[in-house]
Amino acid sequence: MTACCLCPIYHPSGQPRLPHFDPVCDSCRARARAELSDITVAYALLPTALIPVSRPGEKVSGSRLPPVPLNIDAASLMGPGATHLTGSSSIEDQVGELPTAVLLDQWVADWIDIRDMREHRPAPTVSTLVGWLLARLDWALDEHPAIDEFCEEINHALRVLRAVARANSYRGEKAGKCPAELRDETRCNTQLYVDPYLDRITCSRCGSAWPRVKWLALRAAQDEAEEDRRVA
Repeated sequence: MTACCLCPIYHPSGQPRLPHFDPVCDSCRARARAELSDITVAYALLPTALIPVSRPGEKVSGSRLPPVPLNIDAASLMGPGATHLTGSSSIEDQVGELPTAVLLDQWVADWIDIRDMREHRPAPTVSTLVGWLLARLDWALDEHPAIDEFCEEINHALRVLRAVARANSYRGEKAGKCPAELRDETRCNTQLYVDPYLDRITCSRCGSAWPRVKWLALRAAQDEAEEDRRVA
């Protein structure tokens, strides 16, 4: 008997358990089922996070760009239906998180291929895809050769969904002031926040956004703005 293959994902600081049935222990089996089920619950909360929070006293006059009308992260996760997008260039070229339905649909297609039972892909909605996967999860926990990869992706997807869904109440950690230049040639200087589970920092005032790959450039621009203030 070998150690549970999911313990390093769900219990990274502890020793892997010995499962009663290889390759996944009872605790991780229950965790995997709970997290997959919770995808539907967290996804259902996304519409409430679509409209960014406006804080009392915020000023938008003089902005270089108008505020973003939608929460980009929530809109991306709620993206179009899965079936016609899976494998398309629009998905392959996407930066950041996949729409939840697309991620689930990709795993459905993978399981259908591995099971080889002439199963049909379900409707590309999150609740239907989750239900399909839940109905076959015991098989996957026993036999899927990449069950650890599946559970890790579901765990990550759930954390992202929860982070985006609570965006109206949790803005994340402070990440310096917005260095964007407004139309009147002054700095925006609005406090920026970054959520550890998201890949984009967006200014609530001017709408300027920095994906993770540009965070070093953001830091450099903030340092330059700070130096300008000291000199002035």
